[in-house]
Amino acid sequence: MRIRNKCLKVYVTEKEKNLLEKKASYCNLNMTNYLRTIGIDGVIIKRDYRWMNDVNKIGSNINQIAKKVNQQNKMLEKDFVELQREVERLSSLLYLEILK
Repeated sequence: MRIRNKCLKVYVTEKEKNLLEKKASYCNLNMTNYLRTIGIDGVIIKRDYRWMNDVNKIGSNINQIAKKVNQQNKMLEKDFVELQREVERLSSLLYLEILK
């Protein structure tokens, strides 16, 4: 026997239906679970950590530059420019992620 045995019927416009389907899909939920979660909890938090792969790559690049500078006990202009570029990439990536 089903735990949830009560059915609710809701009327929406085509536009509203499409929007709900899009939001449910974005949250990786079917329509029933999406509506139940929103209706009971009031919020769905979806975290996307794919951008962290880029942060890790940038961090690795910065570490390689730092290792090279430490081994040579000096920083060449090209190393400084590369370091500056990586820091700017990191700043841009984090800024864009905050705006989401």
